Amino acid sequence: MEGLSYGVTLKIITVVLQTVTNLAVAHYLSSTEYGVVAFALVYINFLTQFGDIGLTSAAVQREHLSDDSLYTAFTIKLVLGLLLGLIGAGIAYALAEGGGGRSVGGVLAILSANFLISSLGFLPQTRLTRNLDYRSLAIVQLVATLASTAITVVLVMNRFSYWGVALGYTGATLASVLAFNLMAPTLPKLRMDVMTGMSFMMFGGVMFSTGFLTFAIMNADNFLVGWLAGQAALGNYALAFNWSFVATLQILGILVSVLFPLYSKIQSDRAQVKALYLKSLQYTSMLVVLLNVGLFCLAPQFLYLVLGGGSEKWFPALTTLRILCVDGLLLGVIAPIFPMAVAIGKPGIALRAIALAAVIEISSLVPALKIANIEGVAVAVTIACISQYIVYVPALRKELGIVWRELAMAVGPSMVGGCLMLAIWATTFLHGAAENSWIALAGGSLLLGTCFMVTCGILTRWSMYSEIAAVVRERRMRP
Repeated sequence: MEGLSYGVTLKIITVVLQTVTNLAVAHYLSSTEYGVVAFALVYINFLTQFGDIGLTSAAVQREHLSDDSLYTAFTIKLVLGLLLGLIGAGIAYALAEGGGGRSVGGVLAILSANFLISSLGFLPQTRLTRNLDYRSLAIVQLVATLASTAITVVLVMNRFSYWGVALGYTGATLASVLAFNLMAPTLPKLRMDVMTGMSFMMFGGVMFSTGFLTFAIMNADNFLVGWLAGQAALGNYALAFNWSFVATLQILGILVSVLFPLYSKIQSDRAQVKALYLKSLQYTSMLVVLLNVGLFCLAPQFLYLVLGGGSEKWFPALTTLRILCVDGLLLGVIAPIFPMAVAIGKPGIALRAIALAAVIEISSLVPALKIANIEGVAVAVTIACISQYIVYVPALRKELGIVWRELAMAVGPSMVGGCLMLAIWATTFLHGAAENSWIALAGGSLLLGTCFMVTCGILTRWSMYSEIAAVVRERRMRP
């Protein structure tokens, strides 16, 4: 709970600072100038998939990590960062000389330096994560975000154009490395134990494959919709996708960062791992059900007022948004399994699950789009998400001895609360009893949220809220 509190607080601050940055960039850069950065980031985002290959996860997951093992991982990370930096610089040179644009090449060259710079923070970051020092980790991320905002805003306001954005990215990386080494000073050493290195690479290879497949299925639908259906359809689908997943993905990011090192710490005590998994599932399901069912019910008001500015321009995305809310809910319920499986040394479970989802999604996207447009794509993506349960549920039974009744006890209160929200929506909002007004949106959010929270409280005998209150009291009593 303490780790989550730091994560949520950091996320709120980050969103505010990123909003300031985005507003400054939008105000001072032209669409062409912003396109230079966006084009360079296409290459960087692809290379980033190879930037860690699971090394950090492998180092954190190890129950006992010697100095030799840690320095071996650092050496591999440093070599990898240098290699990717050189590849990025090579692409930048080719773009500049081949007519792809000197501006894009220059920005790409600056951004490529981040691969080598970030590797210098590997040692202290790994130590802080293994020590469950969530406070220090949050401070480092906050420093990096502040640096990015300050550098970018100041430079673009002083007409540095896209160079200001590129230097903002690099400044954030430098700031995070410096902050990491101040929080946990660690003298870097080059060392290579071949057997340890091979062990890291084998574990990291599974993690990399999982991450790469995740990257593929998170982008395949947008790519195919834009390619086959055109920009207008892509705009509606991308908006629905982004907003149905935005809350869930933020929760998942915080959850994984907190749970993975904690699971790794207790990996040898399967009873404790099981208890932590069921508890995290209870809290996670509560959050994702509330957010996704709430958005499902109030989607017309949200699209009309918040995103449409009082117009119906985004109403073609309504059905897609609602379908993807179901996907977001299912994805959120799956979430606690991933860090647990990796932490107990079973990353293959996550790889098999995501591989199954990738095969189903990629093979069904084109026919789904032709049969039912972007709504069909949303259904295909949701079915692919559901397929992961085929792998995960038997794995929970085998690894932790979890049975259906225990899963139902963990997610049951949230599901009942979600069904009550849908019942209220069906009787109040579905038949047009609520107009697309701010009063309807605010009143509906308050009504649905209150009913959900009270229902969960009653069904859990208020234990969840008592636990949260106990954590708050305990933190206040600390010297």
